[in-house]
Amino acid sequence: GKILFNIQTAEKIPTRMKLVARGTAGHGSIPRPDNPVTHLAEAVVRLAEAEQPIRLNSTTRENFRVQSKLPENAELARAFAQLEDPAQANAARREIARHSPVLAAALSTTVSPTMFDAGVKVNVIPTVAEAQVDVRRLPDETREEVLERFRRIINDPAVEIVPAGGQEMPATEPSSRSGAMYRMMEEVLRAEPDAAFVVPAMSLGATDGSYLHARGMGVYGIPLFARPNAERRAHGNDERLSLASFNRGVRLLREVVRRVVE
Repeated sequence: GKILFNIQTAEKIPTRMKLVARGTAGHGSIPRPDNPVTHLAEAVVRLAEAEQPIRLNSTTRENFRVQSKLPENAELARAFAQLEDPAQANAARREIARHSPVLAAALSTTVSPTMFDAGVKVNVIPTVAEAQVDVRRLPDETREEVLERFRRIINDPAVEIVPAGGQEMPATEPSSRSGAMYRMMEEVLRAEPDAAFVVPAMSLGATDGSYLHARGMGVYGIPLFARPNAERRAHGNDERLSLASFNRGVRLLREVVRRVVE
């Protein structure tokens, strides 16, 4: 019955990539060792199953410290404490992921294969096969660093990794939590009778606020619309918001703006 208010102070960077495998065309009745579909499938599995390096920043470190205090996360308190230990961090992440994939996704750069394209006929081995991968990069990792690590993971000269294009936001440090804007949001949210904690959070998605942040402006995402913790409907065909949550969100936003302009 209590609410955890997450104020966004950082966000991941969408870094879409394409895996391209090439081989020799041929008849499907004669298996070939250079079948690009096979090479691509193996590369995708290697990349998706690889454990990316765990890196906490000031925002995620504080968020996990508070998360460990929540009753529903009691069984994960030990795993949260082990994240800073390189010898135990990956095992801790796996434990957290079993309980909450959302929390685990904030620990590292993530990889989600989303699209495949290969062949034109079922009995013909194609010369090329492609897979699109949605990579959400930590803000303190460069594109080049991620690409080089992915090449080592795939380790197949038949598979090339190329940028898939699309918008890429600038990498920025977390916004300050000591400024007047953040403190004002904290005060407003903490005054809610059902508030459990108000904590900084890193968005797993991306916003255009990073462009402003890159130019020296503090940018914050205010958690106006509360929802059940298990309800993750973003980009779903049933994405929705309760009327009560919407009304409260409007009230909270009005109060934050009123205090800031006074």
